[in-house]
Amino acid sequence: MNISPDLGKLSTSAEKRFVKLDILRREALGSERKEAILAFVTIEALGTWANFMRCYYLSCVSNCISKTGVKISSAHSSPGRVYNQKVGEAVHIVRPGAGSKADGSWNRRDEPTWHDDAAFLRVCTAIGLSNTTDIQAAFSSGSRVFKDLVTIRNFFAHRNRQTLAAAMTVGTTNSVIGAARPIDVLTCPRAGRAISLLEDWLSDLKFTAQYLCI
Repeated sequence: MNISPDLGKLSTSAEKRFVKLDILRREALGSERKEAILAFVTIEALGTWANFMRCYYLSCVSNCISKTGVKISSAHSSPGRVYNQKVGEAVHIVRPGAGSKADGSWNRRDEPTWHDDAAFLRVCTAIGLSNTTDIQAAFSSGSRVFKDLVTIRNFFAHRNRQTLAAAMTVGTTNSVIGAARPIDVLTCPRAGRAISLLEDWLSDLKFTAQYLCI
């Protein structure tokens, strides 16, 4: 995904990626490599979402146009500023003392945690995006994907007792039935729901990306 003056193009890129990940998810269910593939899907889902949110922010502070033709503007960022300056504005909101590299670029570790909805809303509010109210609405659905996906991803990326315990708690929180391992949390049935947790998450991320770009 790349920054775009047209949020419709950004939305389409994100949607295509989440659809591909969902196809991989379905194919994995009958594969001997099920756990490895689903671990990849989980890690990529969070990475895709973080990349989308970063591109979304940078597109918005560049005065982009939404899918319905609404011009997005920022009260505290000049559209004439270059890429590194726009990244720096977000960095200084979450880490006021951070400094750029010699070439003006920024360490990605200093940037906001783009997949964190609370951190993202903080940046959008501080920078004065004209569509901040719509962004707040997009994250008010009640979906736990923005918190729980991170927890499961961390288990697959950093396997230890602590991440294992946290991942299993996600299963309990989401009423997953019969989960004995983190992979089961993603695939086992849930009380009162017809689809698995991972399928639900991919759908929620795709819908939220679409909503943000309307």
